[in-house]
Amino acid sequence: MPVLFFIIIAAGSCNRHGGKADHYAAMRKITDSAGYLADKQELAKAIRYFDTHYALIDEPGTGDEWKKYYFKQNAYYLHALLNNNNKKNLELASAYADSMLMLMKDRPAKEAYPDELRTTYFAKGDVLFAMGYFPDAFRFYYQGKLVADQSGNKCYHALFDSRFALLNYKEAKFKEAASLFLQAYRDDLSCNLDFETFAATQGAMDNAGLSYEHLGMADSAENCYRTAIAYIKRNAPRFPDRARFVTDAYGVTYGYLGMMHQDRGNMDEAETWFKKSIMLNSYAGNEKHNAQLIQLKLARVYMETGRMRQTDSLINAVRVSLDTLPNNRAEPEWQKIKWNYLYAIKQPQKANPYLLEYLQLKDRADAGERKMAVANAGSSFQRIQQDYELAILKKENELRTLSLVVTLGFSVMAIFIIFQVWRNWRSSKKNNETLSLLNNQITEQNNQMRKTLNSLEQSQEDNTRMMQIVAHDLRNPIGGITSIAALMLEDEGRSGDDVMMLELIKTSGQNSLEMVSDLLQVHTRAEALKKEPVDLSVMLHYCVDLLHFKAEAKKQQINLQIDTVVLMVNREKMWRVISNLIANAIKFSPTGATINVVLKIDAGHVLIEVEDFGIGVPEEMKDKVFDMYTEAKRPGTAGEQPFGLGLAISKQIVEAHNGRIWFVSKPGNGTTFFVQLPVLAS
Repeated sequence: MPVLFFIIIAAGSCNRHGGKADHYAAMRKITDSAGYLADKQELAKAIRYFDTHYALIDEPGTGDEWKKYYFKQNAYYLHALLNNNNKKNLELASAYADSMLMLMKDRPAKEAYPDELRTTYFAKGDVLFAMGYFPDAFRFYYQGKLVADQSGNKCYHALFDSRFALLNYKEAKFKEAASLFLQAYRDDLSCNLDFETFAATQGAMDNAGLSYEHLGMADSAENCYRTAIAYIKRNAPRFPDRARFVTDAYGVTYGYLGMMHQDRGNMDEAETWFKKSIMLNSYAGNEKHNAQLIQLKLARVYMETGRMRQTDSLINAVRVSLDTLPNNRAEPEWQKIKWNYLYAIKQPQKANPYLLEYLQLKDRADAGERKMAVANAGSSFQRIQQDYELAILKKENELRTLSLVVTLGFSVMAIFIIFQVWRNWRSSKKNNETLSLLNNQITEQNNQMRKTLNSLEQSQEDNTRMMQIVAHDLRNPIGGITSIAALMLEDEGRSGDDVMMLELIKTSGQNSLEMVSDLLQVHTRAEALKKEPVDLSVMLHYCVDLLHFKAEAKKQQINLQIDTVVLMVNREKMWRVISNLIANAIKFSPTGATINVVLKIDAGHVLIEVEDFGIGVPEEMKDKVFDMYTEAKRPGTAGEQPFGLGLAISKQIVEAHNGRIWFVSKPGNGTTFFVQLPVLAS
């Protein structure tokens, strides 16, 4: 789940609506004092304090009334988030958001209070998002964006990007979510640093890390988490009165680092980060729910490293905590690890009740997800995004039509002028008449050729977009099938036939996901690349480490010979090129072979070489290797499945970086691929 983050905008007003004057200073004092009580989770006391002191204001203005509704909406909303999305408080927050909307319904109020209007739309969207109504939330976020666009302020754009990113995250569109979170982070860095900006900026970077984890890009995720920690450390001293929030923020990010290392099998590192997180969040107050989840993660580390006594002690401690402070997310995890622990110590009969409870909780959670999916009409959020994109395309088409009409008008005028000149000079300019006719024919042919080329380019773009939409929509169901098969394989006691069929489903799913990922990378363009300084030597090290297990399965050895080189490239795209070349070397090399990877600077260029001693490329296939959907594809030496897309996509990526890729191969004696990237251009 993404980290909790929120934006509070203290919009100031001073009789801007032409009615009663607003009391900015008095309202600021009331909201600050009541907000302090709300931060301490004393919600009822905070509301009473606010109402008591608000009643003392003489003839409150429109801005004052708006702040009253906004304070209560925000207080109930945050309290609900910190208490398992408490339904009653979310409904109250929604009601106050509706009151804010009613206050801003007429045009004079909208024009006089643009900041309040923008905040109102975002606040209503936040409540709907917490309730799970994602398409409705998007509609309000988008209305807020339209108001924010009028100001041209990047800080307001960040408000929309962060929320749009969360919607993409909920829809499992992790690549889009990561990009939007990072854009929000960059925009927030250019804003005045108040507490709300501080909270949103570190939250956006944490969420980007979570998105990268779902994409399997562990190094990018770790970089995001460490960037978030550095940002908190650098700016926390400016907010001494927000020590609790800072502690929570550290604790949550430490927990994410621990989970990342646990997923990679680095149990010592995971244990270190988990303990740091638990130590902070167990005492901070607001994030005790997070502490419970991290304690269960630590218990699993203990169990997987054979420390059963510590596992049992920690599981029991979390049980006491959950009985005192219920946690809907942690409860099923506790039942699951208790079941796993009892099985691990050979007490299956005692374990069965916990297994049954876990399955019931999981079924209820899954039913809730399915109900929410139905409520959201399956892909309605996606349709909203597509409607938005279609609206943009429609506008562009109208502009193109207008341009065509103008061009046609000029063409008619030009033809008329040419005709007049021709008629006046035809008697004495026979040669010019012939030349003019030929020129018109050539011009017409050129116009027809240009239209044909434009049509072909548009058709190519449409086909590419359609293919990527289909590939993107296939990824979720295929991933779900693969995950279910993997989960079923973990169950003990299955027959040999069941295991064989599940392994077949899992392998086929993984192969299909690889092919879908390849399809999503088709047609990389230079103008679409977002470049950043990247240490290619570190990238090669990480890439080899991740592919080490594939090579080890075939008893192969990967040798690295690299220089330190920092280059301006697109990290994700260049990672794909390198990992594809090394994966191909592993695939087409025999068991026990050696693979050499070299990185060096050569005559103003960076040169990457990947050399294998495998089966090589036959002469008849050499001219087809880099073709899209090529027939030049063969299974690997261990029967690995080929798709024929990887090298074509790699070529597009390298050429989009103004580089080139080629290979030298002798059938039966191996292949060396070369990637050359310019240093000066970077």
